[in-house]
Amino acid sequence: MDLTPRPILHIEDEDNDIHLLQRALVSAEVWQPVQVVKSVARAHAYLQGEEPFAERLYYPLPGLILLDLSLPSFEGLEILEWRQSHPGIKAIPVLVLTASNQAGEVRVAYEAGANGYLVKPPNFNGWVELVKAIRIFWLTHNVFPVPPARNGNVLEHHLNGNGNGTASRSAPDRASAA
Repeated sequence: MDLTPRPILHIEDEDNDIHLLQRALVSAEVWQPVQVVKSVARAHAYLQGEEPFAERLYYPLPGLILLDLSLPSFEGLEILEWRQSHPGIKAIPVLVLTASNQAGEVRVAYEAGANGYLVKPPNFNGWVELVKAIRIFWLTHNVFPVPPARNGNVLEHHLNGNGNGTASRSAPDRASAA
């Protein structure tokens, strides 16, 4: 069975937050590959395996999605709502990672399907602590569902020796801004 970790999909439009998260991942010793997309349209393309992300060997389905709610053109909530109607993607955990901690936004995010809601820390040490918490729970202790095979048969997918849903190679770069 291939034990290559599934990537983290980071949906974020702010370059500074992308950079802070990437630095915090290294400091917290999180070695999962990370794919970065900066818009809802690119997130849809990535999750559906459409160009330029069609080659699943290099762009496998993520094991975890980190989602900023404040994206250009559309709100990040659109991703959560869209995900609910896509069974193969609905099972991927989504952690909202955003600047707002307003109770109404938190409630709406959970109602739309978020699995967690995290507020962006004010400093780098806070980012490292946040990423450590994500690593401990979501990347170490949490058990992820097996994604369906292309024909939708999970059992066949598991029996073919790819039970964790990963490709045998990771993406060419640790992170790619798309």
